[in-house]
Amino acid sequence: MRVKQSEYKAFVEKMIQQGRDPEAFSFFKKRGLLHIQSQDKQHTFTFFRKKETILNTQKQWEKKETYFLSLPSKATESLSWEEVMVNFEAWLEGV
Repeated sequence: MRVKQSEYKAFVEKMIQQGRDPEAFSFFKKRGLLHIQSQDKQHTFTFFRKKETILNTQKQWEKKETYFLSLPSKATESLSWEEVMVNFEAWLEGV
C-alpha cells in the first residue's frame, strides 16, 4: 500500500494551512501502515487503508475503502477520509 497522490496532496495542504513546512515531515510505509513522521522523529501519525469489494443489497459488486488510525494502544474503528484528515489536523497541532 502506498500513499495515494490525492492523500499526499491533502496532507501537504493541511501542513501549509497550519504554517508547517512539508519538508520537515517524512512519509513512509512500515509493516503495512503509512506513517507521517516529524523531523525530530518523536511524533508519528499512522494510518492504514483497507480496500474491499462487497456484494451490496442489489447484488452488485461495490468497492469500499475504509481507513483506520493506528494508535499506541490499538487500531481505531473504521473512519472516512474526512475523519482521518480531522485527526491529522489535531495531531499536527500537537507537534
